[in-house]
Amino acid sequence: MSEVILSNKQVFNFNCQMTGNCCNKMEIYLNPYDILQIATSLNTTTTEIINKHLIFLENKQQGLQKPIFYKARTTYCDFNKDKKCQIHKKRPLSCRLFPLIRKNGKFYNSNSSFCQGLSSMNQQNIDSYLVEQEALEYIAEADVYHKLLTLVVEKYDLKNMDQYLLQLFYLVLFDYDQVFYEYEIADNKEKNRFAIHIAEFLVENYFNNINYDKEDLLNKIFIEGDRYLAESIKK
Repeated sequence: MSEVILSNKQVFNFNCQMTGNCCNKMEIYLNPYDILQIATSLNTTTTEIINKHLIFLENKQQGLQKPIFYKARTTYCDFNKDKKCQIHKKRPLSCRLFPLIRKNGKFYNSNSSFCQGLSSMNQQNIDSYLVEQEALEYIAEADVYHKLLTLVVEKYDLKNMDQYLLQLFYLVLFDYDQVFYEYEIADNKEKNRFAIHIAEFLVENYFNNINYDKEDLLNKIFIEGDRYLAESIKK
C-alpha cells in the first residue's frame, strides 16, 4: 500500500502490537538532537554512539550525508532487546512518529505491510498521538536542523565541496561531544541549537572560501561558540 497524506486533525487506525517489526531491517534516520538524547540517556558521548551504532548514508541527489542505525539495516536495531526498546524514553523522532512519516512538515500514514498495529480498529488523532509520543519537542529541534540542510542544499553543490569543510560541517552537527567537549551546556535543546548555529556559521562564512587556514578556521569556530554562548544561552 502507498503512503497517504494526513492532516493534523485526521485520525488513523493504529495500536502497537509490540512485535518489534519496525526495528528490523529498517533505515531509521536520526538528527543531531536524537543523537544527543540517546548519548545522554546512556551516560555516554555522541562520539561513542556514532562509532558504535550509526552509519552515514549519502543522498546522491543532494550530496548530503545522514546517519541511520547501522545494524537495523539488516537485522534488529542494537537497542531492541527481546522486542523491547532499551532507549524508549529517548528514542529518535522517526521511531516516535511510526507508523507516521513526516515529509516537508506534512504527515503521511506509512501503511507498512509488516505493521500489525495498522489493522487495529483503534483510532488515533494525529495531534493527540504526537503529544502521547512526546514528539513535539523532537519535531521542533528537527525543524531547526532541516532548515539548515535546506539552506545548504539550495546554496551549494556539495558534490564539489571542499572535503575538509564538509566533514567539519558534519562533525560539528552530529558529534557534539568530540568538538565541543570543553563547553558545559546542560540542556540538550541548547546543545543542539548551539551546534547547528556553529554549523551555519561555517556554511555562511567558509563554504565559498577557497583559500583558508585550517587553524584559523578552528579558532574562529570556537570564538563564535563563545560569542553564541554569551549572547544566547543563560547559565
